[in-house]
Amino acid sequence: MIVGSKSTRFHERVKMKIPLKVSYNENIGNVWAEKTETEEITICGGGFVISRPLEPNRLINLKLPMPRRFRLYALENEEYEVWGIVRYIKLIEPVSYSRIFARVGTALIGAYPPRSYLQDPTTKYDLKPILQRESLWEYRELPRFGGKYYRSSEDRQNVEMDVSLELLDENGKIVETIETRTQNVSESGMAVLIHKNLEISRYVLIRSKNKMNTLLAVVRGWRKLDGLDAVRVHLEFISGKWNV
Repeated sequence: MIVGSKSTRFHERVKMKIPLKVSYNENIGNVWAEKTETEEITICGGGFVISRPLEPNRLINLKLPMPRRFRLYALENEEYEVWGIVRYIKLIEPVSYSRIFARVGTALIGAYPPRSYLQDPTTKYDLKPILQRESLWEYRELPRFGGKYYRSSEDRQNVEMDVSLELLDENGKIVETIETRTQNVSESGMAVLIHKNLEISRYVLIRSKNKMNTLLAVVRGWRKLDGLDAVRVHLEFISGKWNV
C-alpha cells in the first residue's frame, strides 16, 4: 500500500483488549475452554494468545463483550457469541520451560456452527475467497484425508538430524522431553524414531539442535518397526514451516 493512501480493507484491524472465552472441541467428548483476551478485532476476525495447542482450519467458539460497532447480530446482548475458523497459530518465543503460548488468528463465520461440525467436531474448513462488505466469512468444508498412516503428498528429504521432541498434555504443558533423530523432513512434516515404550501425546514441540527451528506439531500416525524396539512417528507442523 502506498504511504499516505487510504486502506482498501472492508474491515480494519483494531488493536483492542477485550475479555474472551475460547472453547475448542478437540474431538467428540473432549471440549476445553480457556479465558484470555483479544489483541485485535474486526467485524469478521480476531487475534488472541492462548496456552493450549489447537489445529488450523478447525472451528472454535468465542464469547466476549464485543463493542456494538463490531457486531452483525445480537446487538443488545451483553455477550457476543460467534464461531470462527482457526487461520493460523504462531508460537510465541521463547517457549517457556513448562508450557507453550501461541498467537492465534481467526476468521469469524457466524452465530452457529455448520451441521458437519455437529456431526464431527474434527471437520476442517477453509474460507471462500471473496468477502462481501459488512459481512462475516463464507466457508467450505475441506476434503477428508486420513488414516493411521496418512502423510502429506509433499516430498520429504531423507535427512537425519538430532531434534528434541517435547510431549505436551491437553493443557499445553510440557510433560516429557525426548532426544531423537529424524528419518525424513519436509517444510510441513517429518518422521522421527522413538526408542522408548511410552504413550505418544497428540501434540508435540519439535526443536532442532541449532535452535533454528522450533515448531508445534500434531501427531498424524505411528507404527512399530518390525524387529526393532522403536516406533516411527509421523508429524505435521501446524505453527509454521520447517527451514529444511
